[in-house]
Amino acid sequence: MKKGITINKNWFIVSLLISILALTAAIFSGVSLWCAWTQPRDYIVAPGNTEIYFDKAGTINIYYEYTIASQLNEAVTFYFSSVETGHVVESRAAWINETYSFGRTKGILVAKVDLPQPGSYLISSSYTKEEQQLQFMVGRNFVLGIVLLTFVAIFGSIGCYFGFGISIIFFVIVRENAKNQAPNADKYVLN
Repeated sequence: MKKGITINKNWFIVSLLISILALTAAIFSGVSLWCAWTQPRDYIVAPGNTEIYFDKAGTINIYYEYTIASQLNEAVTFYFSSVETGHVVESRAAWINETYSFGRTKGILVAKVDLPQPGSYLISSSYTKEEQQLQFMVGRNFVLGIVLLTFVAIFGSIGCYFGFGISIIFFVIVRENAKNQAPNADKYVLN
């Protein structure tokens, strides 16, 4: 009789739990990623004024959207004026180079602003050239969120494959051990 590796059913349970948790993380990340890509975005055009309602206070990012033909050659400052209170908040230049791409449109982070309270804000800019209008996308930091969700989805998928792979290996080892210990048995029992 050959001696095999002894594995009990607890290892099956552990490997299947790893697989289920990893699969859940991958599915959750995939759904969250889809929601992040398809969420509505607010746009402003400079020069001009746009009123946008923000449901939460906090940092808002401003991305310059461009195609290959257009470029932003100057710094632009944005002014967020609260419709309710009249308080004006000035944007600050972004110190990180954050970019995104949706098809032919690309965006680069150019400014950030810290809103002290939720509400409607009238947004204007320091850009005054009437001959060329520029489009900016305004929103929370969705690029970083998408990157993090992508990593969770990738590692969740890898964990899922790893967990199911271990489960299959454990199943084969236990089956071989059962065959070697009781070759004529009709049923195999896990330890």
